[in-house]
Amino acid sequence: MEIQLTDARKDLSRLVRGQNAPGAKPVKIKQRGRVTAVLLGIRQYEKLTGPPPPKHSTPGGISDMVGSVRIIGDLESGTRQLAREWERSIRRTAKQL
Repeated sequence: MEIQLTDARKDLSRLVRGQNAPGAKPVKIKQRGRVTAVLLGIRQYEKLTGPPPPKHSTPGGISDMVGSVRIIGDLESGTRQLAREWERSIRRTAKQL
């Protein structure tokens, strides 16, 4: 199916719902007579790109630090130690990016 961009704007909700139907075909969107975009359902997209990566906590998040710091002494020095470890974790993550 091909549709003009102005018509796609008007019917976007209907077009997106249609992409979830079994056997739905991609919709080619034309602008000034040329196909410039394609609308396809998530299943079709994942067939082309592969499944999304698994969801997990963000790098450097608190779950990465659980068990990595042992606080000995008073709360104030423990808090400073935790802050230093957290900053190191953020720096490691930044280097990996």
